[in-house]
Amino acid sequence: QQQQQQQDGQLLPTESQTSITITHPAKYSTFANSWKKYRSYIKQSTSKTDICDTCSKLIKWSNEQEKQEKIYNLKEHLKSVDVERKTFKTYLTNTRKSNGESVHISFDFSQSLRIPMLVNEPKHMSCVSKKIVDIFGIANTTKLKQHNFLLEEGRWPKTKGPNGVISMLHYYLCNFVLTDFALPNLRSIYLMADNCFGQNKNHVVLRYLAMMSIIFKININYQFLVTGHTKFFPDVCFGILKRKLGNHDVCSAKQAADLVRESSKCNEVVETMDFKTFNWEEFINKNIVDIDWDSFQLAKTRAGVEKSFEESVIAAV
Repeated sequence: QQQQQQQDGQLLPTESQTSITITHPAKYSTFANSWKKYRSYIKQSTSKTDICDTCSKLIKWSNEQEKQEKIYNLKEHLKSVDVERKTFKTYLTNTRKSNGESVHISFDFSQSLRIPMLVNEPKHMSCVSKKIVDIFGIANTTKLKQHNFLLEEGRWPKTKGPNGVISMLHYYLCNFVLTDFALPNLRSIYLMADNCFGQNKNHVVLRYLAMMSIIFKININYQFLVTGHTKFFPDVCFGILKRKLGNHDVCSAKQAADLVRESSKCNEVVETMDFKTFNWEEFINKNIVDIDWDSFQLAKTRAGVEKSFEESVIAAV
């Protein structure tokens, strides 16, 4: 504390200094260097994007007792977030060292596009009803490559529920992952998604993955990020393609697809002109029995899988 007071005293002007007339004010660089030297512990707050509702509530308090309690709860909350991130990094490291025996895949919806998109948009265009183009990205995080489904309004049922998610995930797995040409030695798939119950975290998606695990004789591990802390590789690819689209006039979905391809080497486009959404929810509920889930790790062997479930999968296939 004494040292701090001495530092404070060094910045205060003395009686002799107050009488000096300053003819040449200090430059900003001089001020910045002095501030960095004597007040390095005072920093400007930076903007943060990975803050959930829990974090925003725990960083505000009215008294000292509430402050201590909320700081403790915030640390515990961030510990759980850190555990999920470390698990993700462990999976990703293992897949990159597996020589094609495992792959890490993540998927998510992006913010919808409204076409036409003009760089210099006239005022009257704000009153025009625009066509909506949804973007669903499935990324091979192991190889840093993402395939984007550009879903034009009127060409797909516009459902972001399990039927749409499973249809696109099934198309991607069958064409880019579960083929002898793509990954002939594949044994394990690590999937990661956000905590959206309507799209990803439901029994329909889980039973679909269990069905694929049995049919293709592979292990599937399905991981969910903590709600509000869901920044991952698809968001990086979405940001790159949105920046590319924002610098050009986009008048059609085809033009948007061409710009997405040009945006970066990590972005590819899946042609969806004839893409059809299958009613997976009805098929799975009708043909495949439900089971009690204790874990989202789906093994290719019979261990941990009910016999009735495996029989229903074989019968459905």
